[in-house]
Amino acid sequence: MKQVGFFSNLHRKSRSVKHLASKTKHFSVPRFIFGGRINLKEAIMNYSNASHWTEVAHDLGREFAGRAAAHDEEDTFVSANYAALKERGVFSAAVPQELGGGGASHREISDMLRTLAQYCGSTALALSMHQHLIGATVWKYRRGQGGEPLLKKVAESQLVLVSTGAGDWLESNGSMSKADGGYIVSAHKHFASQSAVGDMLVTSAPFMDEVLHFP
Repeated sequence: MKQVGFFSNLHRKSRSVKHLASKTKHFSVPRFIFGGRINLKEAIMNYSNASHWTEVAHDLGREFAGRAAAHDEEDTFVSANYAALKERGVFSAAVPQELGGGGASHREISDMLRTLAQYCGSTALALSMHQHLIGATVWKYRRGQGGEPLLKKVAESQLVLVSTGAGDWLESNGSMSKADGGYIVSAHKHFASQSAVGDMLVTSAPFMDEVLHFP
């Protein structure tokens, strides 16, 4: 079944960029090789950005750690942690800077989540569900396939995106029919990650021989 929207064309082979690391006495700076030359300026900027989001994770994580056990024992959502994440602009961290976001790379977001997980696993896991939707939308945006309005809205309002990918997987579920001005969708979407505090649902549904992805 053909995938259309957020995860379309992800199977296509993309050009690889070689990453090397040069260690100094205090830290390692990633090197980006373009035509045999080291872009040191970009390497320093990327290291600085990565340090920023990792430091944010440490700052917030120390607070989150004090609530982690209670959330696990009482089976409650980490709502207070999400409020703190919004204040620090974490939900738009991966949105390109030209659209108002933090401009963090995939690696930088991964490092941030890994750090946050050391303090509160529940927060890091839930937040990763938002970040994978942002990552897919950024992938589309960088390739001229849309996504700019959604990314701008996230950056402006720190919207939390609800994901149904765990239940939909590749073929999705439900039904969709054409209607005036759009589509009518009927579906059961369980495993809606972050639904307790979500602002916008990003989901999918099968239509004829395609799967359409939409907010």
